[in-house]
Amino acid sequence: VLVHRGLVSVERSQKMTRICAILQTVRSVGGPVLHIGCVDGRPMDDLAWLHGWLASMTETFGVDVDLRGLDRMRLAGYNVLRWDMNMPLPGSCGKFNIIVAGEVLEHVHASLVFLQSCRDALTPTGRILLSTPNPCGVLSVLGYWLIGRESWGTGHVAWHSPRTLKTLAELAGLKIVRVRHCDWDTPEWWMRLARPLESIPRLRPTILYDMEHL
Repeated sequence: VLVHRGLVSVERSQKMTRICAILQTVRSVGGPVLHIGCVDGRPMDDLAWLHGWLASMTETFGVDVDLRGLDRMRLAGYNVLRWDMNMPLPGSCGKFNIIVAGEVLEHVHASLVFLQSCRDALTPTGRILLSTPNPCGVLSVLGYWLIGRESWGTGHVAWHSPRTLKTLAELAGLKIVRVRHCDWDTPEWWMRLARPLESIPRLRPTILYDMEHL
């Protein structure tokens, strides 16, 4: 009941539609879940901290490269492991019905190895929920026009459009079965500025891809 009430509050927040879409899929499909990028850089009591929602809904295993963040999560009782996402995922992690990778792929230079690891960790009927910044979204395009560079944070090594990610997924033995354009947790002043344009779904700042075995 608490999870359901919390999910309703997330669903009503215009700023969290990406999280809402992920949670709705997890709720309908069920676990176990592998959450890649579980630390997320947010406080664990933040409403937008995705791993807390996932772990409260089903059996969830988290991986990340952030050692300090993983230590904090272990102390809080979460089941987590350090993984360099440019390397193959250890087979000892097991198989998962859902793999969630939110805003991770654009930080990974070995993108094909990453997707192949996700494929190998997926059950035969499993799903991958992968989100990445929309290179054609309002946040990206206006940021480049106004300040001469992408408005996203540093650390990105690639942009992925639906077409390029479709090609990459197929090389990894996966197929994209659904694409959703979602809002992201952007500052309120930016949301007020961009909201009229973001009413066009393809201009929203992040894209959520639903993948399965090819």
